[in-house]
Amino acid sequence: MRQTTCERGWGRFGTRVLAGVTVFVFLVSFVVSGPGRVRASEIETLQSSVISTDLFLNWLPSQKSSLKLSSDQVKELRDIQVDFRLRSQDLGKEIGVLATRLATWVSKYPIPLEKVRPKIRRLSELRSELTYSAIRSLARVQGTLNRDQWDAARRIWSTLIAEHAVPGASRGSGSAH
Repeated sequence: MRQTTCERGWGRFGTRVLAGVTVFVFLVSFVVSGPGRVRASEIETLQSSVISTDLFLNWLPSQKSSLKLSSDQVKELRDIQVDFRLRSQDLGKEIGVLATRLATWVSKYPIPLEKVRPKIRRLSELRSELTYSAIRSLARVQGTLNRDQWDAARRIWSTLIAEHAVPGASRGSGSAH
């Protein structure tokens, strides 16, 4: 049975991970800074780095002709993507469990601080591991591609992101603001 990109990608797992990350960021901000001080950028940065790395790694093998990739390079790029996705899923599951546990403890009176602090530290470690996993995957891509392929991939990817992020951008809209 052929899977859609979403099913092959994050699927239902991605929603749970991002929900866990969101709860975690909210709780940490609430506990440390007080209510009302959650910065959207804290949530968006982690979500964006994981999702954009996964999307980029998923997109690369499809660029065989435009990047002049060999069959071995395509295979290696697919391996990198699978490794990143599996690592992200493992970390995401643990993040979700810890975030749920924290939410339960923060809702209690009194808050069991002796339990909360170690979990916050562990969540911070997991976020760091997730970010490092994304960076390590990109370094593996650099080791697979030559410099010209890497530069071309970044250029094409940046153009695609700009076209989809800004309505009408680079689509021959003819406006020059």
